[in-house]
Amino acid sequence: MDRAEPPRTRAAARRAELRQAVLALAVLDDVDLVPGDDGVDLAAGGRLTWPDVAAAVGAWAALPEHPVTRHRLLVATKVVGVVAVGGADELLGTCHAHGEPADTATLGCGPAWVRERAGDLVLGLGVSDLAGMPGPSPLPPLPSLDDVLAARLAARWVEVREDLERLGGLVVARLERDAQEQRPLVLRPTGTADVVTLLGSRRLRTALADGDGTGMRGVAVPVRERGWFDLARIDPAFVGAAWAASEPMDRAFGSPLLVTTDAVTVPAVLGDVLAGVLADPAGPSLDRDLRRRG
Repeated sequence: MDRAEPPRTRAAARRAELRQAVLALAVLDDVDLVPGDDGVDLAAGGRLTWPDVAAAVGAWAALPEHPVTRHRLLVATKVVGVVAVGGADELLGTCHAHGEPADTATLGCGPAWVRERAGDLVLGLGVSDLAGMPGPSPLPPLPSLDDVLAARLAARWVEVREDLERLGGLVVARLERDAQEQRPLVLRPTGTADVVTLLGSRRLRTALADGDGTGMRGVAVPVRERGWFDLARIDPAFVGAAWAASEPMDRAFGSPLLVTTDAVTVPAVLGDVLAGVLADPAGPSLDRDLRRRG
């Protein structure tokens, strides 16, 4: 009969995984840090507690050397470094709205990070323009910064949410110009928002959904930097292949989407738009990578 692993053993294994992730970041990404019993001291300034490390990497701790694990941890080091050197105001100045697929474990930071949900799309605060950080990412909910940031982040969310609607309006205007000039209609990043984040704009969703008079639109967003809503591109094989061929941090939705004014949905069936059953051909990236390890 199998016996459950004792809590102390699980805790020790978890700590070992977190320490391995920290060491992988130091060695593979040349980040100057010193892990200790109570946390990780950063040469550039700031300190991550072990609960911070756990919150940053989430389930990816099981793959300590994976690029996603290291990316998530790198973002956490940049965040605490900015707060330590420049204070909360400097970090708040880098914040913007950030969107993530609701059911994948790539960059999403869990329920504590989510501030708004629109079907299979979740929105929360993101950060960008931090020195040495590749691209925009979710702002990890680090326990050690709760007292410093929690109340101010709530106010900042209101501001960045309004700005996301402004960016959505710019995208709508550009799509209208492209249509008039018979240019390809492609969703591209605008300002601080990539395509996944832009789908959080109700103004953009409304324009997409009402564009063909049906109140809904099929959209393909396999990567964060591009989205298509012409039927030639909204094919499950195309979307799945584009998703699988992209780098882990660049991946968005591995299946076609149905966009309405209120939500972004990965449907089981998209009816006449696609005339078929849609399914993610590759599955959540973390699950797949874990299976390969096994």
